[in-house]
Amino acid sequence: MKCTGISTGSSSSNSLTLEQFTESEYSETPLGKLLSALAGEAVWSNDYTVYASFGSGKPFLQVNHRTFLSEESLMIYDDAKTVLSVHGVEDGVRMHIKNSQNGIRPVINMLQNRVNDLGRVSDKIMWDKARAAIVAAFPQAADATPSNVGSGVDLYAFSASHHAGPVFVARAVGGEFTGGSACVWCNSFGWFSAGDGIEKGQRHHLFWKALARAFVARELISIREESLSCAEVFASENPWDEQRLERFTVEKVTFSDRKGEIVVEFGSDNLPATVTVLPITQEEPAAST
Repeated sequence: MKCTGISTGSSSSNSLTLEQFTESEYSETPLGKLLSALAGEAVWSNDYTVYASFGSGKPFLQVNHRTFLSEESLMIYDDAKTVLSVHGVEDGVRMHIKNSQNGIRPVINMLQNRVNDLGRVSDKIMWDKARAAIVAAFPQAADATPSNVGSGVDLYAFSASHHAGPVFVARAVGGEFTGGSACVWCNSFGWFSAGDGIEKGQRHHLFWKALARAFVARELISIREESLSCAEVFASENPWDEQRLERFTVEKVTFSDRKGEIVVEFGSDNLPATVTVLPITQEEPAAST
Protein backbone atom coordinates (compact mmCIF):
# COMPACT_ATOMS: atom_id res chain seq x y z
CA MET A 1 0.00 0.00 0.00
CA LYS A 2 1.41 3.37 -1.00
CA CYS A 3 1.84 5.92 1.77
CA THR A 4 0.92 9.38 0.47
CA GLY A 5 1.80 11.36 3.58
CA ILE A 6 2.43 11.32 7.33
CA SER A 7 1.39 14.34 9.37
CA THR A 8 2.37 15.06 12.97
CA GLY A 9 0.85 18.54 13.20
CA SER A 10 -1.17 21.22 11.48
CA SER A 11 1.57 22.71 9.28
CA SER A 12 3.53 21.36 6.35
CA SER A 13 6.68 21.36 8.46
CA ASN A 14 5.09 18.75 10.70
CA SER A 15 5.32 15.96 8.16
CA LEU A 16 7.52 12.91 7.98
CA THR A 17 8.81 10.68 5.25
CA LEU A 18 8.26 6.98 5.70
CA GLU A 19 11.94 6.59 6.58
CA GLN A 20 11.74 9.34 9.19
CA PHE A 21 8.54 7.83 10.54
CA THR A 22 10.15 4.43 11.19
CA GLU A 23 12.64 6.15 13.53
CA SER A 24 10.03 8.26 15.31
CA GLU A 25 8.04 7.56 18.46
CA TYR A 26 4.85 7.36 16.38
CA SER A 27 5.98 4.11 14.77
CA GLU A 28 5.58 2.35 18.12
CA THR A 29 1.92 3.27 18.53
CA PRO A 30 -0.77 0.76 17.45
CA LEU A 31 -1.64 2.89 14.42
CA GLY A 32 2.04 3.42 13.68
CA LYS A 33 2.73 -0.31 13.66
CA LEU A 34 -0.27 -0.80 11.38
CA LEU A 35 1.00 1.91 9.00
CA SER A 36 4.36 0.18 8.73
CA ALA A 37 2.65 -3.15 8.06
CA LEU A 38 0.41 -1.63 5.39
CA ALA A 39 3.35 0.09 3.70
CA GLY A 40 4.99 -3.32 3.38
CA GLU A 41 1.88 -5.10 2.08
CA ALA A 42 2.17 -5.80 -1.68
CA VAL A 43 -0.19 -8.69 -2.36
CA TRP A 44 -3.62 -7.06 -2.67
CA SER A 45 -3.16 -3.41 -1.76
CA ASN A 46 -0.90 -2.02 -4.50
CA ASP A 47 -3.77 0.09 -5.87
CA TYR A 48 -4.60 1.53 -2.44
CA THR A 49 -3.12 4.55 -0.69
CA VAL A 50 -2.88 5.39 2.98
CA TYR A 51 -2.47 8.77 4.64
CA ALA A 52 -1.55 8.98 8.33
CA SER A 53 -2.19 11.75 10.86
CA PHE A 54 -0.58 11.62 14.30
CA GLY A 55 -0.98 15.32 15.13
CA SER A 56 -3.30 17.02 17.57
CA GLY A 57 -6.70 15.44 17.88
CA LYS A 58 -7.49 11.84 17.25
CA PRO A 59 -4.81 9.96 15.23
CA PHE A 60 -6.09 8.13 12.16
CA LEU A 61 -5.18 6.30 8.99
CA GLN A 62 -7.08 7.20 5.84
CA VAL A 63 -7.24 4.47 3.21
CA ASN A 64 -8.27 5.39 -0.34
CA HIS A 65 -8.79 3.77 -3.71
CA ARG A 66 -9.55 5.39 -7.07
CA THR A 67 -13.01 3.80 -7.06
CA PHE A 68 -13.98 5.18 -3.65
CA LEU A 69 -16.29 8.15 -3.61
CA SER A 70 -14.34 11.32 -2.85
CA GLU A 71 -16.15 11.83 0.45
CA GLU A 72 -16.00 8.17 1.50
CA SER A 73 -12.49 7.17 2.49
CA LEU A 74 -11.96 4.30 4.92
CA MET A 75 -11.04 5.89 8.22
CA ILE A 76 -9.14 3.79 10.76
CA TYR A 77 -8.84 4.88 14.40
CA ASP A 78 -7.41 3.19 17.45
CA ASP A 79 -10.89 2.61 18.84
CA ALA A 80 -11.35 -1.17 18.55
CA LYS A 81 -13.80 -0.79 15.62
CA THR A 82 -11.16 -2.09 13.23
CA VAL A 83 -8.72 -4.83 14.10
CA LEU A 84 -5.36 -3.08 13.79
CA SER A 85 -3.75 -5.59 11.45
CA VAL A 86 -3.33 -5.95 7.71
CA HIS A 87 -6.02 -8.61 7.70
CA GLY A 88 -8.26 -6.34 9.77
CA VAL A 89 -7.80 -3.54 7.23
CA GLU A 90 -8.58 -5.98 4.44
CA ASP A 91 -11.84 -6.88 6.17
CA GLY A 92 -12.53 -3.19 6.70
CA VAL A 93 -11.94 -2.45 3.01
CA ARG A 94 -14.36 -5.22 1.99
CA MET A 95 -17.04 -3.89 4.33
CA HIS A 96 -16.43 -0.32 3.15
CA ILE A 97 -16.85 -1.41 -0.47
CA LYS A 98 -20.04 -3.31 0.35
CA ASN A 99 -21.50 -0.33 2.23
CA SER A 100 -20.57 1.98 -0.65
CA GLN A 101 -22.27 -0.32 -3.14
CA ASN A 102 -25.41 -0.43 -1.02
CA GLY A 103 -25.37 3.35 -0.77
CA ILE A 104 -24.95 3.82 -4.52
CA ARG A 105 -27.57 1.30 -5.69
CA PRO A 106 -30.62 3.46 -4.86
CA VAL A 107 -29.06 6.32 -6.84
CA ILE A 108 -28.34 3.95 -9.74
CA ASN A 109 -31.91 2.68 -9.67
CA MET A 110 -33.24 6.23 -9.66
CA LEU A 111 -31.04 7.21 -12.60
CA GLN A 112 -31.91 4.02 -14.49
CA ASN A 113 -35.60 4.75 -13.99
CA ARG A 114 -35.02 8.24 -15.33
CA VAL A 115 -33.15 6.82 -18.34
CA ASN A 116 -36.06 4.43 -18.97
CA ASP A 117 -38.56 7.26 -18.67
CA LEU A 118 -36.61 9.37 -21.14
CA GLY A 119 -36.50 6.44 -23.55
CA ARG A 120 -40.26 5.99 -23.29
CA VAL A 121 -40.83 9.70 -23.89
CA SER A 122 -38.61 9.55 -26.97
CA ASP A 123 -40.37 6.42 -28.27
CA LYS A 124 -43.78 8.00 -27.70
CA ILE A 125 -43.04 10.60 -30.37
CA MET A 126 -42.89 7.87 -33.01
CA TRP A 127 -45.84 5.96 -31.59
CA ASP A 128 -47.99 9.11 -31.59
CA LYS A 129 -47.01 9.77 -35.21
CA ALA A 130 -47.74 6.13 -36.07
CA ARG A 131 -51.21 6.34 -34.48
CA ALA A 132 -51.99 9.49 -36.49
CA ALA A 133 -50.93 7.76 -39.72
CA ILE A 134 -53.02 4.68 -38.95
CA VAL A 135 -56.15 6.56 -37.86
CA ALA A 136 -55.94 8.65 -41.03
CA ALA A 137 -56.19 5.42 -43.04
CA PHE A 138 -58.36 3.41 -40.62
CA PRO A 139 -60.57 5.63 -38.42
CA GLN A 140 -61.83 2.51 -36.63
CA ALA A 141 -58.34 2.13 -35.10
CA ALA A 142 -58.68 5.28 -33.00
CA ASP A 143 -59.00 3.30 -29.77
CA ALA A 144 -56.46 0.59 -30.62
CA THR A 145 -53.50 0.16 -28.28
CA PRO A 146 -49.84 -0.12 -29.29
CA SER A 147 -48.50 -3.63 -29.75
CA ASN A 148 -44.97 -2.76 -28.69
CA VAL A 149 -43.80 -6.37 -28.51
CA GLY A 150 -42.92 -7.58 -31.96
CA SER A 151 -42.66 -4.14 -33.54
CA GLY A 152 -39.45 -3.59 -35.44
CA VAL A 153 -37.50 -0.47 -36.18
CA ASP A 154 -39.87 0.52 -38.98
CA LEU A 155 -43.18 -1.26 -38.35
CA TYR A 156 -45.51 0.11 -35.67
CA ALA A 157 -48.53 -2.02 -34.82
CA PHE A 158 -51.76 -1.30 -32.95
CA SER A 159 -54.51 -3.72 -32.00
CA ALA A 160 -57.95 -3.42 -30.45
CA SER A 161 -57.72 -6.88 -28.84
CA HIS A 162 -54.90 -9.18 -27.84
CA HIS A 163 -56.92 -12.24 -28.85
CA ALA A 164 -58.68 -11.06 -32.01
CA GLY A 165 -57.55 -9.26 -35.14
CA PRO A 166 -56.92 -7.19 -37.00
CA VAL A 167 -53.60 -5.50 -36.31
CA PHE A 168 -53.16 -2.04 -37.81
CA VAL A 169 -49.60 -1.39 -38.97
CA ALA A 170 -47.81 1.74 -40.17
CA ARG A 171 -44.33 1.72 -41.69
CA ALA A 172 -41.82 4.47 -41.02
CA VAL A 173 -39.10 5.49 -43.48
CA GLY A 174 -36.37 7.70 -42.07
CA GLY A 175 -38.50 8.54 -39.05
CA GLU A 176 -41.54 9.58 -41.11
CA PHE A 177 -44.61 7.48 -41.81
CA THR A 178 -44.42 7.53 -45.58
CA GLY A 179 -44.24 3.76 -46.00
CA GLY A 180 -47.95 3.06 -45.94
CA SER A 181 -50.52 1.76 -43.46
CA ALA A 182 -52.11 -1.67 -43.60
CA CYS A 183 -54.76 -3.74 -41.86
CA VAL A 184 -53.21 -7.15 -41.18
CA TRP A 185 -55.65 -9.93 -40.32
CA CYS A 186 -53.99 -11.59 -37.35
CA ASN A 187 -54.13 -10.95 -33.62
CA SER A 188 -51.37 -9.21 -31.70
CA PHE A 189 -49.90 -12.51 -30.50
CA GLY A 190 -49.74 -13.76 -34.07
CA TRP A 191 -48.03 -10.52 -35.09
CA PHE A 192 -45.51 -10.95 -32.29
CA SER A 193 -44.90 -14.60 -33.17
CA ALA A 194 -44.40 -13.87 -36.88
CA GLY A 195 -40.86 -12.59 -36.42
CA ASP A 196 -39.09 -9.79 -38.23
CA GLY A 197 -38.34 -10.32 -41.90
CA ILE A 198 -39.64 -10.88 -45.43
CA GLU A 199 -39.94 -14.65 -45.40
CA LYS A 200 -43.44 -16.10 -45.80
CA GLY A 201 -45.46 -15.43 -42.65
CA GLN A 202 -43.00 -12.91 -41.19
CA ARG A 203 -44.05 -9.38 -40.30
CA HIS A 204 -42.82 -7.51 -43.38
CA HIS A 205 -44.26 -10.24 -45.59
CA LEU A 206 -47.64 -9.88 -43.85
CA PHE A 207 -47.49 -6.09 -44.09
CA TRP A 208 -46.75 -5.88 -47.81
CA LYS A 209 -49.27 -8.61 -48.59
CA ALA A 210 -51.98 -6.65 -46.74
CA LEU A 211 -50.90 -3.39 -48.40
CA ALA A 212 -51.05 -4.98 -51.86
CA ARG A 213 -54.41 -6.68 -51.18
CA ALA A 214 -56.00 -3.37 -50.17
CA PHE A 215 -54.49 -1.71 -53.24
CA VAL A 216 -56.07 -4.32 -55.54
CA ALA A 217 -59.50 -3.87 -53.94
CA ARG A 218 -59.17 -0.10 -54.28
CA GLU A 219 -58.00 -0.16 -57.91
CA LEU A 220 -60.21 -3.01 -59.11
CA ILE A 221 -63.52 -2.47 -57.39
CA SER A 222 -64.90 -5.69 -58.84
CA ILE A 223 -62.47 -7.70 -56.73
CA ARG A 224 -62.92 -8.10 -53.00
CA GLU A 225 -59.93 -8.43 -50.68
CA GLU A 226 -61.12 -11.71 -49.19
CA SER A 227 -61.24 -13.34 -52.64
CA LEU A 228 -57.50 -12.91 -53.11
CA SER A 229 -55.42 -15.90 -52.08
CA CYS A 230 -52.04 -17.54 -52.46
CA ALA A 231 -50.17 -14.29 -52.07
CA GLU A 232 -46.46 -14.30 -52.77
CA VAL A 233 -44.21 -11.39 -51.88
CA PHE A 234 -41.14 -10.84 -54.06
CA ALA A 235 -38.75 -8.85 -51.90
CA SER A 236 -35.07 -8.83 -51.03
CA GLU A 237 -32.94 -7.50 -48.21
CA ASN A 238 -30.63 -4.65 -49.15
CA PRO A 239 -26.90 -4.73 -48.31
CA TRP A 240 -26.25 -2.93 -45.06
CA ASP A 241 -25.53 0.75 -45.48
CA GLU A 242 -25.89 3.25 -42.64
CA GLN A 243 -27.02 5.88 -45.14
CA ARG A 244 -29.74 3.66 -46.62
CA LEU A 245 -33.24 4.29 -45.29
CA GLU A 246 -34.82 1.11 -46.64
CA ARG A 247 -33.89 -2.32 -45.28
CA PHE A 248 -35.76 -4.13 -48.05
CA THR A 249 -36.75 -3.68 -51.67
CA VAL A 250 -40.16 -4.96 -52.77
CA GLU A 251 -40.57 -5.89 -56.44
CA LYS A 252 -44.12 -7.18 -56.54
CA VAL A 253 -46.85 -9.13 -54.78
CA THR A 254 -48.91 -11.71 -56.67
CA PHE A 255 -52.36 -13.15 -55.90
CA SER A 256 -54.57 -15.85 -57.35
CA ASP A 257 -58.18 -15.08 -58.15
CA ARG A 258 -60.90 -16.76 -60.16
CA LYS A 259 -60.15 -14.24 -62.90
CA GLY A 260 -56.49 -15.18 -63.05
CA GLU A 261 -53.21 -14.04 -61.54
CA ILE A 262 -53.15 -10.54 -60.15
CA VAL A 263 -49.77 -8.80 -60.03
CA VAL A 264 -49.15 -5.71 -57.93
CA GLU A 265 -45.94 -3.96 -58.97
CA PHE A 266 -44.25 -1.81 -56.33
CA GLY A 267 -42.50 1.49 -56.94
CA SER A 268 -39.13 2.71 -55.71
CA ASP A 269 -40.80 3.84 -52.47
CA ASN A 270 -41.83 0.24 -51.65
CA LEU A 271 -45.49 1.13 -52.11
CA PRO A 272 -47.96 -0.43 -54.57
CA ALA A 273 -47.82 1.36 -57.92
CA THR A 274 -49.72 -0.66 -60.52
CA VAL A 275 -51.95 -3.73 -60.68
CA THR A 276 -52.29 -6.10 -63.61
CA VAL A 277 -54.67 -9.02 -64.11
CA LEU A 278 -53.26 -11.91 -66.08
CA PRO A 279 -56.28 -13.91 -67.24
CA ILE A 280 -56.35 -17.68 -66.97
CA THR A 281 -55.54 -19.13 -70.36
CA GLN A 282 -57.79 -21.93 -71.50
CA GLU A 283 -55.92 -24.91 -72.91
CA GLU A 284 -57.15 -25.86 -76.37
CA PRO A 285 -58.57 -29.38 -76.49
CA ALA A 286 -56.39 -31.90 -78.18
CA ALA A 287 -57.31 -32.55 -81.81
CA SER A 288 -59.15 -35.83 -82.38
CA THR A 289 -57.57 -38.35 -84.62
